Amino acid sequence: MPEYPYSLIRPTFIYQYIMSSKTEAEALKAEGNKLVQQRNWAAAAKKYEKATAIDPSCAIYWSNLALCYSKMDLLIEYKTAATKTVKADPSFVKGYVRLANAHHRLFLNSKMKWKL
Repeated sequence: MPEYPYSLIRPTFIYQYIMSSKTEAEALKAEGNKLVQQRNWAAAAKKYEKATAIDPSCAIYWSNLALCYSKMDLLIEYKTAATKTVKADPSFVKGYVRLANAHHRLFLNSKMKWKL
């Protein structure tokens, strides 16, 4: 095989790698969505966690992960995922809704602890 300068090979390779990774992340998201419909929050969260590991810049993956954490009452993780949703895409309104809900639930949870 002849030697080629990196400038000719590398961009094509990187593009193919990125596209296959995004396709894999979308497949994981689709699997997670099916699990959410079945209300299997823990299994869906694992799918979304893998998707966010592949493409951390996608706000939808973070938002879906936040939903799962919310349903499992993992409030700290919920807040973290909601924060990453907003950081990934500041124009994604649902991220702010999830973040506000996480803060509200954390506040209520802290008030309940003081009442005990």
